[in-house]
Amino acid sequence: MADLKSRRARFARMRAEVGASPGATVRVSDYFKPRLEETLSLLPAAWQKKLEALLRRGHAKGRQGAGRAITLKSDTLFGLLALRTLAALAILRPYSARYVLEQQRIMRWLDAIETVAQDGWQAAYQIALCGRLVKGYGETNARAHANLERILTTFEDSGRRSALAARFELASEIALARDNALADPEGQTLDRQIAAHGIAARPIAVKPLVFVRPGKTR
Repeated sequence: MADLKSRRARFARMRAEVGASPGATVRVSDYFKPRLEETLSLLPAAWQKKLEALLRRGHAKGRQGAGRAITLKSDTLFGLLALRTLAALAILRPYSARYVLEQQRIMRWLDAIETVAQDGWQAAYQIALCGRLVKGYGETNARAHANLERILTTFEDSGRRSALAARFELASEIALARDNALADPEGQTLDRQIAAHGIAARPIAVKPLVFVRPGKTR
């Protein structure tokens, strides 16, 4: 993302969009709010696990791991150097905890495609399309992965899969589940659909109250 945000073509496109004249100055600000968990995931897996354990203990004591909002002025030398520095760290990505986790998730998805393919390519194709659910970052990305996992868990079950395949409904049910997850990222519509297949609804996520002083935002 840092690489895309710091490319010359992006700035040229933005100048064209606002109709800036050749000599005009265009100010660009990018907004980020990385969660502490996401920052830790840049570390090697062994380091990440130790620091995450400390983080969980902090949560138990009432301290928060939410990220702090960052406004980066990308049109300045400092902002551009910050983005290019982040982009240069891509060479270290294969050694990060996040890379290991993403590879596990990819293999999980591919295994589900192979499993469902036993009941026809149409159903396997619909599972493959479920990869579209994964997008964004932060909480958006976490919800997307949670929805994908619920779909895979529901429809790779052999008994449930066979019953739907016998009624020629397996592919259509998977497609409906994907559409529900895309339309409602919170997963409530998806949960109502798969409840008919014997999958219990997700427990309500516990979120601590955060008190903010008047005039301040998070």
